[in-house]
Amino acid sequence: MFPRHHFLLRNLEEASDYAKATLAILDYCADGYPHIEACQYATCSAVARVLNQPKLARENGEKSFRINSEIYKTSGVITSQIVASYTELGRVMIMDNELEEAERLIKESARLRRQMPHFSRLQLFSPILFFSYIENLRGQFKQAEKHLLEALRDRELEYGKDDRESDR
Repeated sequence: MFPRHHFLLRNLEEASDYAKATLAILDYCADGYPHIEACQYATCSAVARVLNQPKLARENGEKSFRINSEIYKTSGVITSQIVASYTELGRVMIMDNELEEAERLIKESARLRRQMPHFSRLQLFSPILFFSYIENLRGQFKQAEKHLLEALRDRELEYGKDDRESDR
């Protein structure tokens, strides 16, 4: 999708503009496209987070999360979109220093990831990384270091020590 492409290239204004335009177009669609709508709100949340706009990041993250939660409740299918939605909202909660809620959301993301088809430890990179952020903010530096090294170890096992191929 164009917004994600621009976001990855750090063209944040373009990513935000594409996402907002897509959401405006979706307002005119009678059938609705909840997957696309959730994705666009997630993009807006991520852009706002990177631009250090916590209120906007939370507002859009919560919208994406609500839509994805409804899709999951209706279908019962665990998708990368629902697990990413838990993680993204957890990241926003870290910004707001709501560490208990962030931890709950990220734990749920990790739990759901473990249930996905073709699960690998590498899929836990983001949740483990964000656990280290939370522990660091709580002053639990040894535990934060343990989680950070665990996340990096899993990536190194998959991509090698001098990873230049993945997008992390």
